[in-house]
Amino acid sequence: MERAITRKNVGYFGCLYAGYLKVYYPEAYERFIAREDHIDLLKKYNVYCHEHMTLLLEILRNEAGFCSRKVLAEGLQQDLYDFIIKKTKEFVFDELTDLLAEGSWMSA
Repeated sequence: MERAITRKNVGYFGCLYAGYLKVYYPEAYERFIAREDHIDLLKKYNVYCHEHMTLLLEILRNEAGFCSRKVLAEGLQQDLYDFIIKKTKEFVFDELTDLLAEGSWMSA
């Protein structure tokens, strides 16, 4: 039985990667979801990205004094925080796609 790919069962980045494949590489997406272990792979991708994101945010906290969104003033400070988080997520996801693209030669 095929399990649906949702944020709840594969995580944010796992779901993002599945959507990325579906939009930009539909043939690869079909081959990917035909794999018996595709849910497990998406979970692994999510863990990789989540750990990387945590590390980057910890560096921001320690080196740049980055703090929680809820202690920031509404408006520009929270908008800047949201922008930094968005760009960090994009950076982490781009690194995942680069890493997987580099590894694609192994499965060809």
